[in-house]
Amino acid sequence: MGNAEGTTCNASGEQAMKVALVYRFFCRAGAVPTVAREWADHLEAAGHEVVVLASDVRADEGTRLRTYVPVRVGRWRTFDLGGWVFALGVLVALWRHRRRPPDIVLCIDSTAYFGVWAAGRLLRRPTIMAFQGWVYSQGKLGLYPRTVAWAYRLSVHFCARAAPLVACISREIYDGLLRCGARPERLWLAPNCVDLELWRTDKIDAHARDERQALFVGRFSPEKGLRYLLEALPAVVARLPGVRVLLVGSDEGEDGEFHAMARRLGVTDAVEFGGLVERATLPAIYAAADVLVVPSLAEGHPLAPIECLACGTPVIASDIPGLNETISEGENGLLVPARDAGALADAMCRVLGDEELLGRLTRAARPSVVRFAWEPRVGELAELCAELRRRRSG
Repeated sequence: MGNAEGTTCNASGEQAMKVALVYRFFCRAGAVPTVAREWADHLEAAGHEVVVLASDVRADEGTRLRTYVPVRVGRWRTFDLGGWVFALGVLVALWRHRRRPPDIVLCIDSTAYFGVWAAGRLLRRPTIMAFQGWVYSQGKLGLYPRTVAWAYRLSVHFCARAAPLVACISREIYDGLLRCGARPERLWLAPNCVDLELWRTDKIDAHARDERQALFVGRFSPEKGLRYLLEALPAVVARLPGVRVLLVGSDEGEDGEFHAMARRLGVTDAVEFGGLVERATLPAIYAAADVLVVPSLAEGHPLAPIECLACGTPVIASDIPGLNETISEGENGLLVPARDAGALADAMCRVLGDEELLGRLTRAARPSVVRFAWEPRVGELAELCAELRRRRSG
């Protein structure tokens, strides 16, 4: 289906593709595995054949249009050796499928791209590296083990010079690759997408309540900036005693860092630790909140804000790349300087204390993310695949 030896069309009458999708941990929880799965889901829904190469899939769980190819991965972190083992395994697996190779290989794993690139050269098929984060971001400094960061930087510079196409989910990544030597015609600005039907929900009329609810969704890791939200809370509850904050995304116990911080700041009555939740429950959680707070120090193009906006809830976020490409100041939310708890407190009070502003931001939330719908992005990939093949044949 959709290869050089013969083509078919999907239900829309477009040429169907066979897409190999490479990501090391396809079945894990987390934003990047979710992006990988949603690429597979929406490619398949559009009638394209998908071959998933990952370390945690089973060959017997495929569908008519989806094939799973298990690839072994090591467990070493030094120099991301597990990633290099996976890259070699991907190269071997793609070569074994040379009798019916994919039309295009979409890789979401930076180390694996070395194997993907080699396979693309052998099979004469275009490859795309899709970066989900930027190792050079100021907010990422010190978060990776030194040897892993070295491997990541190596892949960045290799892709800038060798990849036929690099998908960039944020302007920061796009501009960074330009500085590393990539030519503009080999860069694709492709922010992450949202399934507008999946994240459609009846917005709960929270404005009639005396209590206002802010929401945080994400890992309790340093780059997510949760400490700044907690530091902002004393000033918020002093001005708006009815404000409550729900924290979702970690199973931290009462002896954990942020539980202790809430006690130290005297805001335990205003904070609820919601723990880990099933992804299927998130639409209702988003809809029940008045505002999502994203105080991150570094992001690629995070899913939580676009999913929350699709559910009709505005966002207060750090003014950093990836977030300021989703949040428009005063339109679907507010932007504040990163690491500034005072500015974050002022923004929360401004939104949660002004019913007219809150209502206006809420009404604009869902329409603001229609531009991130999945269907156009899948169409873009099909067009780019055709263009890359024309370049190769030309």
